[in-house]
Amino acid sequence: MKKRALLTLLTLALLLLLAACALPTPGGGKDDEESPEEKTWEKMKISYFHPDENERVFVEGLFVDGELTEVDLDPEKITFKNRHMTYAGLFTEREGGTKVIDAKGKRVPGTEMTRNNVYYVQGVGLPVAISGVFVGTLSAPLPKSINYGDAFPASLPIPQLEGEEAFLGWYEQGVGYITGPDGVVLEQYRKLSSHHSIQVTLDWYTSEITSRKITLIPKYSTGVNAYYDVTFAYNDGTYRESVLEVLPGTPYADITMPEGAGEMREIVAWSLDPNEYVRPVGNLVGNVTLYAVWKDYRYACVITALGDERVEKVYEGDTLTLAPPPPRTGYTFGGWYDNELYLGSDLQGTVTYGSIKECYWALWIKN
Repeated sequence: MKKRALLTLLTLALLLLLAACALPTPGGGKDDEESPEEKTWEKMKISYFHPDENERVFVEGLFVDGELTEVDLDPEKITFKNRHMTYAGLFTEREGGTKVIDAKGKRVPGTEMTRNNVYYVQGVGLPVAISGVFVGTLSAPLPKSINYGDAFPASLPIPQLEGEEAFLGWYEQGVGYITGPDGVVLEQYRKLSSHHSIQVTLDWYTSEITSRKITLIPKYSTGVNAYYDVTFAYNDGTYRESVLEVLPGTPYADITMPEGAGEMREIVAWSLDPNEYVRPVGNLVGNVTLYAVWKDYRYACVITALGDERVEKVYEGDTLTLAPPPPRTGYTFGGWYDNELYLGSDLQGTVTYGSIKECYWALWIKN
């Protein structure tokens, strides 16, 4: 009996041991075999060359398993000495090659990029509008615009007149003839580049270029497109002036008027009369002198609430309008004052130019 009992106990122990071996361990089993390997994350420097600067620039990149996924690159900070160019991306070669970082500073999917390589900034030309001022008709339209640095049309359409005048070629003001009588563009002007006289329009407040254009003029043997002189007299107590050659019949509205500024004053218009404002209207019919109309201005700081303010620019002869500010929860607007102690009386919303103070405060009364 003792031997049989001992044999039974050994059998039970063996069965328990086998059952324990068959149980899955925590974190083990099939799921453990199929779990992905842990990725490696590293922040390391990559470098690139800018065409305007003969030195390497280093920026930080995030590498995942040795592959660059993000780069700390701000496209707005990459500028060119040539103001007609803008950043296009980072490339594997100085010219051509593969783009690896796009114009927004993002990695181009599917491209190979490692920390050991050097990359190159490339630019692209900004669009330049092409306009033609001419008498007669064209056999085909002029191109509307072309990117700076791109191939200029090999030839331009030849304008036709009803009379016996001979076409001499397309002429660009500030450059000269860019074609002969056959309309074929001369070799040195085959690309829109610094050879061309590109006019730019600037934003008055930010000095940013808002548009670019070139004007092409057809020349004829009879001088149909002879210029008139528009003289700009700055009318500021000096004899300073400038002259612009303009085609007959050009609308005054299409003439680019010079800008000018002094200490707390600027040119706001141009006049046909030096003593009073006479606006030039219609089309140019001969040589003319235009006189600058200057206006003084002042700045006023308008404080609508704590930490909320704006600066108003007011010209001589105008008034500063102090409109009711946006409502504030729990407060009632009590008027405008020219001092932060709210002494005196409410300004009633308007201030004449001669009475403008440095700052104005909105009074808020707690409900």
